[in-house]
Amino acid sequence: LPKGSDVASADGHKVGDLDEVELDGDANVEAIVVRAGFLFHHDLRLPAAEISEFDDKKVRLKVTKDAAEAHRA
Repeated sequence: LPKGSDVASADGHKVGDLDEVELDGDANVEAIVVRAGFLFHHDLRLPAAEISEFDDKKVRLKVTKDAAEAHRA
């Protein structure tokens, strides 16, 4: 997951840019941090369970923008 990738909610809103990927001891994605600045004025920390899919340009979440907002970093 490249830093700066777009992060989009399940309801189609861009919630921000990928800032950090947190890995567990087995190098699996544990969580992502989304930089503040688009819809929100605070960073978001979303657990891997909230990620629907990703490629080298975009991360798609399983949750709506309102649900994503609950994950303040």
